[in-house]
Amino acid sequence: MSSCEDLFRSSLGQCDFPRHCLKHLGRCGGVLCGAIDPRVLPTPPPISDSYGEFMHGAYKLLTLGQEFYREIGPDPIPSSATELRENINETVDASVFDRWRSDETYWPQNLVRWAQRRNIGLDRQIGAVRADDPSTSI
Repeated sequence: MSSCEDLFRSSLGQCDFPRHCLKHLGRCGGVLCGAIDPRVLPTPPPISDSYGEFMHGAYKLLTLGQEFYREIGPDPIPSSATELRENINETVDASVFDRWRSDETYWPQNLVRWAQRRNIGLDRQIGAVRADDPSTSI
């Protein structure tokens, strides 16, 4: 295995894939022609309506079209006098922020509420972050 392949495999699971590729392209003798901004998707792929498609649309009918938006990075909730119930290792992926910047129709209400609660600007956020602490990059 070459040193470039070792480098690629050793850090692949620890970083944002496109940035990783661009960062290490030069080290491995690659050449990049033209300017690429990896933070903006040129044409975001369409979002599937999994809620409407579930059970061939029957679930949407059964729930009277009331979609559920799970809270992102909720605060811990006391479950007893000595224990807290909390999410562990929840992250918001870099692709979420990339789509936010690239697709004007992508404004999930739970993402908007999370950003307001955590006091962050979604258009300025780059890279994956912890949902409970957006100042911590992943």
